[in-house]
Amino acid sequence: MNTIHEASSIMLKGVKLEEATPSSCWLFYHIEHNKGVIMTSFKDKIDEMANLIADPKLKAQLKRSLYIAGGAIASKHLGQTPRDFDMYVRSMSLAMKLRAYFQKENIPGVTVTEKAIKFKESGISTKWAGSPRAIVTGFDFKHNWAWYAPGEGVVILPEAKSSILTRQLKYNKNAASPHTGPARVEKFKGRGWKITDKEMSLINRLAGR
Repeated sequence: MNTIHEASSIMLKGVKLEEATPSSCWLFYHIEHNKGVIMTSFKDKIDEMANLIADPKLKAQLKRSLYIAGGAIASKHLGQTPRDFDMYVRSMSLAMKLRAYFQKENIPGVTVTEKAIKFKESGISTKWAGSPRAIVTGFDFKHNWAWYAPGEGVVILPEAKSSILTRQLKYNKNAASPHTGPARVEKFKGRGWKITDKEMSLINRLAGR
């Protein structure tokens, strides 16, 4: 079977095939055939956070609820090393339990802020919690609409696949903080992402420029 066609059939469901280029198909083909290594790296990050907790009941709750969402997923699928791993739990009540636990235990290397529990390059949000789909579809750029959860594996929504394939920034007009859009565009452009004039105009308009 032609590997480009195979890559399309495996990875590009929900994506217009004319958006795919040979290089992007080769990339997804490679990632698909190394997905075990990718998922193991995400699982290790989940375990690393969970293993900080000595309370067996709370640890079990965390492992059932914790997932990685956003940029780390896109970075892995572009063959890059993620700069950080943004993690979320499925309920705010659990997020508050975790905050209280880490504040009390004062574990070396763990920092508890108003918004997150941080350890090394990982952080569990205590500002936002909910289902993976609800969380990622609130992110400002659609290439981040993806997550990894134990038992689910990696889930990449069609909007994210399309954006990653083309390395084109696509903005979520319902993003919670549109005023940060223009600055974030510049950050992503510095990492090799592209943006159309039409998309940039939308971002500037939503940011009040």
